[in-house]
Amino acid sequence: MVNIMKKLALSFGTALTALLMTATGANAAGFTVTATQGGCGSNGCTSSVLNAQTVDFNSGAAPTTGFAQYSFSGNPIYQGSTSSVSATPFQDTTKYFTTSSDGPFPSQATINFSGLTSYFGLYWGSIDTYNYIDLYRGATKLDTIGGANITNQFASWTNVNSNLYVNIFANNSASYFDKVVFRATGVAFESDNHAYLAARPVPLPGMAVGAVVAGLGLLARKRSQKSVA
Repeated sequence: MVNIMKKLALSFGTALTALLMTATGANAAGFTVTATQGGCGSNGCTSSVLNAQTVDFNSGAAPTTGFAQYSFSGNPIYQGSTSSVSATPFQDTTKYFTTSSDGPFPSQATINFSGLTSYFGLYWGSIDTYNYIDLYRGATKLDTIGGANITNQFASWTNVNSNLYVNIFANNSASYFDKVVFRATGVAFESDNHAYLAARPVPLPGMAVGAVVAGLGLLARKRSQKSVA
């Protein structure tokens, strides 16, 4: 269950930051979530995280190969707004990603990453309390982030406080994840410009020691060869 250590109400020009913890201890899995207001123009807001890869859905499809592989039933890509169906994220005129409990969209969609991931971001449109993001590592659910964890202003596709670029950062290697699930129990969960960052591999202590020993051995051989010459 998500435990919000501190919840800040959004005001104009102010970013929201919250810590989402699933366990306690130095190596506990947990996430830091930040959100900045929308209204970024016709392409929608995008991630500012260095080296993050972005999926913008402008081609009308979500990738099914590569590092980030989307799977869903039906077609979640939409453009424009239709009452009681889907609402475009604020000012975004491009195609975007939608899940919904009703209508033509899937109620759930999944991104499977081919390796561990330390960051995920999305332009979350007209945030609703029934929008959910589940973060997994293998079969283990690490946490769930719902719309109510992000803002207290909901459902408006013309309000910058209801349309936010949300960044989800793993706090440590224990919270690296390899699957993201989008769920909607109402109409609808709209998002665009998904972004992700592969986690940097952390060498095991034994590997680090082995690298040092190998390096010292190579240096000794070079010195020996030099002295013989």
